[in-house]
Amino acid sequence: MSTIRKTVQFLWKLLRSDMLAKGVFVLGLCVLAFGYGIITFHWKIFPYTLVRDAVYAFEALASLEDDRLVPGLARLDAEASPRPLITQFSAAAGTEALLITGGPYQYMEQCPSLGCLAWVIDREGRVLHHWEVDPDILFAGIENAGFAGGITPKKIYPIGMALEPDGSLIVTFHARNTFPYQVGIAKISVDGEVLWKHFNFSHHWIDVDADGRIYVPSMKVIDAADFFENSLVEVDCTLGKMFYEGVRVYAPDGTTLREIWILESLAKSGYPGFFYGVKDGCDPVHINSVQVVKPEIARVLPGVDTGDILVSFRESSVTAILDGETGRVELLRAGQTAAQHSPQFLPDGTVVIFDNQGGQRSNGGSRIVRLDLVSGASETIYPRGEDSLLLPFISDDGGHISVSPDGKRLLISSKHQARSFEIDIETGEVLWMMEKSFDLKPYLEATNKSAKADRAYFNAYGTYYLNEKDFIRPKLIEQNDST
Repeated sequence: MSTIRKTVQFLWKLLRSDMLAKGVFVLGLCVLAFGYGIITFHWKIFPYTLVRDAVYAFEALASLEDDRLVPGLARLDAEASPRPLITQFSAAAGTEALLITGGPYQYMEQCPSLGCLAWVIDREGRVLHHWEVDPDILFAGIENAGFAGGITPKKIYPIGMALEPDGSLIVTFHARNTFPYQVGIAKISVDGEVLWKHFNFSHHWIDVDADGRIYVPSMKVIDAADFFENSLVEVDCTLGKMFYEGVRVYAPDGTTLREIWILESLAKSGYPGFFYGVKDGCDPVHINSVQVVKPEIARVLPGVDTGDILVSFRESSVTAILDGETGRVELLRAGQTAAQHSPQFLPDGTVVIFDNQGGQRSNGGSRIVRLDLVSGASETIYPRGEDSLLLPFISDDGGHISVSPDGKRLLISSKHQARSFEIDIETGEVLWMMEKSFDLKPYLEATNKSAKADRAYFNAYGTYYLNEKDFIRPKLIEQNDST
């Protein structure tokens, strides 16, 4: 009883003291602050924008790339070859010339002033032609194009390419440590002259049809809505700004012919479930590749027409064919790849895809998969087992595939592994490989920089098969003969 009495007396004294009042006051403030916080984020009133911007700034800082050296650098390595190293594994390797995506200060042995934007090689690695473009001319005016992060020409690098019959290049560009990172598109003559350019957030890998029309993943930055299109699915975007993505079609002279916006297309085509599965409401689609349907593909794919487009949406792991005029979904497959890139048609209408994260982790985690968009049947083309060459095979983001003119081989560019290699589609055998490494000394001297090593590997953004007609032009023939 004495214990009970003492407890009652203590509580009585507590009630008569200021201690409880202070505790209740503090608790009340906490409740009010919590409640105001809920109201702030629900109604987006002060200080919502401050908190949102602080969160985004923290996320942006965490994702910054190292700005000290040249863009596209994969890793420093004093033992790397001073120029791209070719390895031929099989006599069955192709003989086609190849177009290589370059970048600032790459291959300065060939392009001693600024580096090669791109170059063409034979299978022994001999350079047949190269494009060297002054970035200050190419990106003149970029500082007024609406980018944040202090964008400069030296932050920008090429991603997707298409070579025209006259030797001109269509190129898309990205930039590191800027918002947005998608820069735009340009057409470069065979001599390196800038024919036209747009700083309009065009990006990633592209295609050109037989009439010279250019199909490009594109984007515009919009204020994030509360809901996706006309659905009940809420948009979760801490940034408040959304990458609203689609495909732009350009005439050969660079004028825009039409635009297709992906979220609109999915809504009109009856795919609300796409919105519910979005991982990042600020970047809900992340289209990273487009290929136009040629007549020979339309003949073997039911319900698909010439001029339709094959697209890849990374965030939802979707590969789809859209109507090239209206954007309506014709065929769609989801979930059979993970964060994939670069779907490309094979002659029979099936598609090969760089499946970045859907492979076996024991082999590296990436794979090349062949997918039938009609039946849904799929098979792994590479690697075919733990004894496959070039394992581990891993590129958790980025990656490109080029299909040989005869449809029997693939050139695979593994971005961060800094290598492109050729495989036989039927067997998965590795036939040929190029490691993308360079001597860094000319770059370090030109920019007065230092590094732990004077050789390095660079990201492999694309190696493309070429037909004879793609680059035989009097000027190129003359240069090839002179060397």
